[in-house]
Order: sequence, then structure tokens, then C-alpha cells
Amino acid sequence: MFQTMRVLLLLSLVTLATGTPSNLTEVIRKIQKIWGKKNILDIAIVENILHEEGKRIGITAEDYLESCYAETEKLLFTDEDWATLKEDGEVANKLKGTIKVESKEDIFKLTETHLPKSHVILMKRYNIIKEFVKGMDADSQKFVNETIDALLGIVVTMTNSPYTELESRVEKLTFVAKDFVKIFDAYAALPQSSKNALERAFCARVTLRIVDFSGQLEEFIETMYRLAKAESVTE
Repeated sequence: MFQTMRVLLLLSLVTLATGTPSNLTEVIRKIQKIWGKKNILDIAIVENILHEEGKRIGITAEDYLESCYAETEKLLFTDEDWATLKEDGEVANKLKGTIKVESKEDIFKLTETHLPKSHVILMKRYNIIKEFVKGMDADSQKFVNETIDALLGIVVTMTNSPYTELESRVEKLTFVAKDFVKIFDAYAALPQSSKNALERAFCARVTLRIVDFSGQLEEFIETMYRLAKAESVTE
């Protein structure tokens, strides 16, 4: 009870300070829809993050939330989508080691042939993201396209012949780490204007701050760099 009252008090104060919507029920609903119901106990923190990050790119916390909600609705999986992906995931596990996957084109062909329902679900999001970046600057478009390629590269690495030996597991992890490091480095090298454009479209920075309550993101990034460095030493 005390925790609930404290959250509501903080939420009211943040609402007054940041100019966020007065309809708290609607704010809570949208935050739950975007970042999950577990964040209801941290509504005040979420709104403060929206305020801070919005200030960085020149928009209000209210506009930030509306922008994130509008774009997220297009990308979120429905319950039916999740059920299909889970069912097809079991099929995909059985295909491991039986089909050679060497490129993102192979991934598209594989899903279209063997997982047609999941293919439709995933391609819909893929095309939405492609549409998002059309009006962006060249650096932002390049980063998004390279990020998609890197993530698909990770899928290729993890899809090929199943590993059983520890050495094989480590080898795959180091290759995955290199792809992640490419993404981290490419983002760090972007001009601030491009980072802001990406944030308006994908709300990635604010999302990472909101969901990383335990502070594990920094640890994950450090681990990826260590693994990538170890891989490069052995080459």
C-alpha cells in the first residue's frame, strides 16, 4: 500500500513538472503497452526518463510518449503472433543442422518455405522498419541497414549446424560478439543529429534506459567487447 501511494505521489509530481498528460490512466496504459506491465511500479521513473531523453532531442515528454506509442503499435506482436512464433520455433529447432544457412537471403527463403506464417509476421515488421528509415538522413539509414544485416548475421551463425562441444559454443559466441560490437561502434560514431533521428523513430535509447533496471546492459556490452577481442587475437 505504501509503495503504491508513493508511486502515485511521484507520478503526480512528475506530471506537474514535465507537462505530461493529466489523464494518468491513459499514460499508464500506454506505458504498459510499450514497455510491459511490470513497469507500472516505476511509472514516475519512466516519465522522468521520457522527460530527460525528450529534452535531448527537443520534444516534450508527452510528445515522446505519443511518438513511441504510435510506432510501437505497428511493431508489437499480438498474442496470436506470439503463439505462431512459439509453434514455429519448435519446427525451426528440428531443422537445425539439416539446412545450410549462409546469408540473410537464405533466412528469408527458409522461413518462407518452412515457416510461412512466421515469415509473414516477421516480414511485416521488417518492411515497417524499412519504411521508418526512408525519410532519415543517409547516416541513419546506413546504420539501420547495417544493424539489420548484423542481426541477421547473428541468426545465420546460430542457425548453422548445432553445437555440442564447448569449443564450438565459444567460437559461435565470439562471432556473435563481433557482430554486436560492430553495431555498438557504428552507433557511437554517428553524429548526434543522426542519433536523435533514430531515437524519434525507434525510441531505442529511452527503451534501453527503462527496461535495464538491473544495470545489466553495460555488463552485456563489456562482455561482447571482451569476447570480440579474444576472437580477434586468435585469428
